[in-house]
Amino acid sequence: MLKVYKQNSTTLESLREKSFNSEDEIRSLIESDLPSFLSYKFVMSEFCIKNFRIDTLAFDPRTKSFVIIEYKKTSRGSLIDQGFAYLSVMLRNRDSFTLMYNTALNESLKTSSINWSDSKVVFISRSFTRYQKNLACFEDLPIELYTIKRYERDIVILERFAVPEILSLKNMRGKKPTEQRKRKKNTSNKEYPVKSVPGKEKKKKREGFDQVGGSVFDIAKE
Repeated sequence: MLKVYKQNSTTLESLREKSFNSEDEIRSLIESDLPSFLSYKFVMSEFCIKNFRIDTLAFDPRTKSFVIIEYKKTSRGSLIDQGFAYLSVMLRNRDSFTLMYNTALNESLKTSSINWSDSKVVFISRSFTRYQKNLACFEDLPIELYTIKRYERDIVILERFAVPEILSLKNMRGKKPTEQRKRKKNTSNKEYPVKSVPGKEKKKKREGFDQVGGSVFDIAKE
């Protein structure tokens, strides 16, 4: 647990944490000085589009991409479905997002000049579950987690969650592809010996096996 102190001459005063009453209270605080908090340009608060309501629409001038910011009072609820739903509606309505940006900031940014592939969703909450924290380990996912804490004497701490290990879905999918294809090829065409069947039924059972075996390989080829 993080402890915060204020120095008073020769003593240290321990500051107690003050909880937020609502998600709107967190949103208002962040939006009041978004460039200082996250170095993003503020575009619009509570942007509604296609039955979705985005808490804060921001823009990253460094990557020339949109940033969707969502606030959570508690760690309840799923993040990945909400995050990808917002990214999906944004990518399907690029012109609307560009128009909102130009209207709010009085600029003339073109849709084609925006780096849509670098768009991301930032979640800000007092805490996150261990499942949500593990989600942030994947660098391929356009999701970032920030914890926010408020203390006495108007002290606010906003900190990005530091992942213990950076993982990549691309690396997992692409691990030793040649070996995987080779193994698949060898097993798909592998021949298994048929045990000899004694007596007069040998020929009949062998013909039945060949018929079934041929059907299996026909299906495999399809």
